[in-house]
Amino acid sequence: MIVRLNRYPFGKTIYVFFLELVWALHVILSLVFFLFAIGKAMQSYENVMQIMEQLVLQSKAKFNEENFQIMNLLQKQHAFKVVFFQVDKEIRRN
Repeated sequence: MIVRLNRYPFGKTIYVFFLELVWALHVILSLVFFLFAIGKAMQSYENVMQIMEQLVLQSKAKFNEENFQIMNLLQKQHAFKVVFFQVDKEIRRN
């Protein structure tokens, strides 16, 4: 390789130029892929954070239901009232 480059007066210069050009393209493409990955991660985070409160409330409700069943095995639980809210479909249409 060195012998081939030494035959031409600008052989080493051209070789180094193309080597640096390939390196620069590699750096630019790596930066683009890195920024794309960061963008996808941010998008996923924002999508999850929009429904996070709902997910937290659902997990608390499941935990309360499981906890009540376990506590009911250990000792008799006091009666309590549950209120369910429901919107009538007819009202929603009007």
